[in-house]
Amino acid sequence: MLRILFSLILCSIVSFTHAHAIVKKPLPAVQAFEFSTYFDKEKQLILRWNMAPGYYLYRDQLTVQEEPHSNHDTGDGIRYCHA
Repeated sequence: MLRILFSLILCSIVSFTHAHAIVKKPLPAVQAFEFSTYFDKEKQLILRWNMAPGYYLYRDQLTVQEEPHSNHDTGDGIRYCHA
C-alpha cells in the first residue's frame, strides 16, 4: 500500500513539473541573448553575448556581417567609423 501511495505522489510531482515546463514561454531573444560590443586595447571589435540560464548559442550557427558605412560607439566618447 505504501509503495502504491509513494508511486502516485511521485507521478503527480513529475506530471506537475512537466506541465509547468511546457507552459513556460521562451524569453524574447533580446532578453535570452543580451548582446554588447566593445573595442579591446588593440582596437579589435569584441562581440559579447550574455545568455540567460538554459539558453545556448552555437558558434557554427552564427553569422556576423559588417554593414557598409557602419559606426561603432565604444561609450568612451570615441566613435569608430568604417566606410
